[in-house]
Amino acid sequence: MDAPSFEGLSPIIASGVATFFVGLAAVNKWFDLQKNETTQVAIIQADRDDWKEKAEAFEIKAEQAWSTVNKLNADLTELKVSNARMSEQLDTLRQRNGELTQQIQEFMRSQNARTNP
Repeated sequence: MDAPSFEGLSPIIASGVATFFVGLAAVNKWFDLQKNETTQVAIIQADRDDWKEKAEAFEIKAEQAWSTVNKLNADLTELKVSNARMSEQLDTLRQRNGELTQQIQEFMRSQNARTNP
């Protein structure tokens, strides 16, 4: 039997080792990218959660503001009705005042006519 030849073995081993390190570097890079992606996703999710909380707080404030506006609107309507009633009463009182003034004037004329014959 012939002795095995080791002449081409050194470049093959070097290529195998280089291929192993390149594969290891690729896997390492892939893990780094996955870690970065996970970090970016976590940052985006945290930011989204913050905006969601702010939106919910603003919705609560908006509901409170609309509740206040609706209450003020109801109060204003009630005041308008009350104002209309008082305006009617004022008109009635003015008319009654005019009638009473006329009666007083007629009474005063009749009193003057009796005292000055």
